[in-house]
Amino acid sequence: MEPVKKSLISLHIAVILLGGTGLFSHIIPLSATDITLGRSLFACIALFCVVLLGKEGLALGRRRDYGIAIGLGVLMAVHWITYFASMQYAGVSVGMIAMFTFPVITVLLEPFFEGTRLVWQDVISTLVVVLGIVLIVPEISLANDVTLGVGLGIASAVLYAIRNLSHRKYFSHYSGAKA
Repeated sequence: MEPVKKSLISLHIAVILLGGTGLFSHIIPLSATDITLGRSLFACIALFCVVLLGKEGLALGRRRDYGIAIGLGVLMAVHWITYFASMQYAGVSVGMIAMFTFPVITVLLEPFFEGTRLVWQDVISTLVVVLGIVLIVPEISLANDVTLGVGLGIASAVLYAIRNLSHRKYFSHYSGAKA
């Protein structure tokens, strides 16, 4: 199979799997923490098999990398917990919209990780995203489940952005499966 076709098939499968994760929060009658734990155990076993079948080995190159891996894992776990909780409070669509603010949050955090500068287009994009989020918040009160869900979704987005930027800066020399 051609590399381009193989990549497109992989991309489509990833999008289907990513889109389907939102349904877990409503289909499975468990807390966000329990859903994340179950999902993580399944993923750990699957990735362990992938790494072993790829004959890559599980050992990391430096001792320091184990601490980084644990930190990235904790960020990812808390991200998933807040993501699922967001959808449980506000509904799948609102939770996903709030979490998918992460690209704008990533752009805002990049200067702290990479020393780049913001450009005016990034600021405009951020303002548009913030306006969109404000439009879906029914009231400014954490007593409202939708508002709480949006807040958790944005917290999830911040954690995901920090995890991605940290991974890119400190852990990108490892393959995706190993990471």
